[in-house]
Amino acid sequence: MKLCKRKIYFFLIIIGLICIQNQLHSQNAWSYVGIPYTDWEYDPFSIKLEKPDDWPSTAVENYYYVAPNHPNASDAIQSGELTGTYGRYGYPDRPRKTIPSNSWIGDVYTPGTIIWLKGGNYNATNFHRVWSPQFQGNNNNPIWIHGDPEEKPVFSNVILGMYNSQHTIVENINWIGGNTTNAALTLTRDREGPTHHITLRNLLFENLKYIGGGGAIVGLTSNSASNAELHNVVAYKNTFKNCGGGYDWATRDNDHHAYKVNGNINGNQVYKVWIIENKALVGENPDPIDGLYKSLSGNLVQVGDQIASSGGNHHIFVAGNYQEFSRQALGWTKRATDVIFSTNYCTDSYTLAGGNGQCYGHQYGLGDYNWWINNVGTKSGVGWQHTANDPMKGPLFIIGNLFYNNRDNESNNNWRLCSGVTLFSQHGEHYIVNNIFDSSCHGIWSGTNRHGSNDKTHIYNNIFTNISATIDQTSRAITFDTTNGLSLYIGNNLFDTYNASVSISRTSYNTIENLNTQAWAIDNKVGDPLYEAIDQGNFTTLEDSPTINAGTQTYQAGHTDVYQQYIDRYKDDPFYPGNPVDYWPKDYLGRNRVINGTIDIGPYEFGADPVTTPPNPNPNPDPETDPSNPEEELDNTISLVPNPTDDRITINMGQNILREIVIYDALGKRLKTMVETTTSIANLSAGLYFVKIVSVDKKVKIKKLIKR
Repeated sequence: MKLCKRKIYFFLIIIGLICIQNQLHSQNAWSYVGIPYTDWEYDPFSIKLEKPDDWPSTAVENYYYVAPNHPNASDAIQSGELTGTYGRYGYPDRPRKTIPSNSWIGDVYTPGTIIWLKGGNYNATNFHRVWSPQFQGNNNNPIWIHGDPEEKPVFSNVILGMYNSQHTIVENINWIGGNTTNAALTLTRDREGPTHHITLRNLLFENLKYIGGGGAIVGLTSNSASNAELHNVVAYKNTFKNCGGGYDWATRDNDHHAYKVNGNINGNQVYKVWIIENKALVGENPDPIDGLYKSLSGNLVQVGDQIASSGGNHHIFVAGNYQEFSRQALGWTKRATDVIFSTNYCTDSYTLAGGNGQCYGHQYGLGDYNWWINNVGTKSGVGWQHTANDPMKGPLFIIGNLFYNNRDNESNNNWRLCSGVTLFSQHGEHYIVNNIFDSSCHGIWSGTNRHGSNDKTHIYNNIFTNISATIDQTSRAITFDTTNGLSLYIGNNLFDTYNASVSISRTSYNTIENLNTQAWAIDNKVGDPLYEAIDQGNFTTLEDSPTINAGTQTYQAGHTDVYQQYIDRYKDDPFYPGNPVDYWPKDYLGRNRVINGTIDIGPYEFGADPVTTPPNPNPNPDPETDPSNPEEELDNTISLVPNPTDDRITINMGQNILREIVIYDALGKRLKTMVETTTSIANLSAGLYFVKIVSVDKKVKIKKLIKR
């Protein structure tokens, strides 16, 4: 009998592991909520360049192989050797010495051209200071600028400024060092011709310290030349490290962004851009000038500009990115339409010159259908901010986000920071729905604003917890200093405590009953949301939480709920690939949310149905590069200790950055979800469990755990 029981138990373990693997494999092929997948003829995330069979001893047509450090490297053509437009092709046994190019500008590369770069350091002395080629690939034969992953080439003070380029993949190149170059890589440059279907992936930009003013390391911009639109661009898994040093951040406003997306509102536009799983990281040491660890001196992603001719930016999709210790935001919009930020993680934004410590936000008006969905903003001055006086064109949506521990720059001045959402000046129409505001001086703070007759703010289904301050004497969950004609709606929000927690036009509503008697405030509640483990950063709720089924999708004054607005906006949109229902509505964990029915308060939907998997647009996923492939694993530096354990566990992430940890029982049932690396499992029974560890770039490691 004992042997039989052991066999049954072992069988259950195997079945449990299979269940977990199946559950992992059935996650969304594209798991970023609200972000549609590309609709290209090939998959820009997973397409892979193979070495020709004739290598290493024979040249292959269209393959330029460059390895300047190889002892046999030479550009001299031998008799009978295979050559192309730019001289000999080269091959691993006898590579080229230089990158194939005839001029700093105008080189034309035909479909199927491959430039394979193995090692080498390129600068203005041995290459071009600016290289402006025309890469003219097509669907069936894209062009590759391929850095060898085993020995990546290094560019220093070299700008790659392509224009009139199509179907091109640039990958595995490092831009390192230099303080005289505004940009490192630009699309469209200042020349005529359309640029589209460009993939930029696995690039590193490190120690770039341009201090001459604004601009961007990667510029995705159209220009005034004829027929110079930019569209269908993927920027994937690129890293910006220790950029923006060399000056005192406390005294100088130097907006040098990682990505700047900017089209012309009356001319060439920029659209269908995916910026996915990029990182802004600090270097190993602080800047000696001011002692700060730094990643970027500007925004990781800025869409649009303040100038009136800007605004030709639409359908920009930004997801899965990570930023730490920057002077400005992870995601910022100016004069842009249909921009969606999803599942990004921003931490430790500095409150210094030219930046209020914001993680996300909008500026300069004319925003229209900008969405911030399921993002994290933490340990900064402000989670999300809107500033400047320009009138808005359409609504902005802040939905399902986690804004917590934003306590920087607490003060009593007129620029209230230390908040989840801060609204400065005239600010149009906002939907602030299903968010968590925790551990800050203010949940939502709006200053002395002037408003137009169409300005509205809708505040529904949010959770406000641990709102307090030491210095700021006006600390509240919701403050609108003045309304001045603003239509304000506050409904179905949960406050952990209520002590005059809402102040509108300098009138405080002392009790929740007093608040709910106002015509614009309905069904707000007081109670403990019962977070599962807030001390570990886990804001999921327990099964008896008052948030469950307590939200609303029926808004006041006949306004449509945000989830239906999203579907209505994009269901017949020719620039939105696919069906919006496949990507929305989902909760913070990517699980289905209810639509036209009962919904929970906050970002999580307790007991939600399993996620419905959209059709996988990639028919041949590659486990090494495809973010939709569930077999892409974290490296072996990940550890779980102690194991076995009877209390707490710690996940050591190595060089990876944690997104979430999910614990399953032996039969594959999800038990807990956490977002911190240390958690208690004291409430679990003794036995076998499986721990799914997910990094911010969606790689996964599954480990067994024994609870004693």
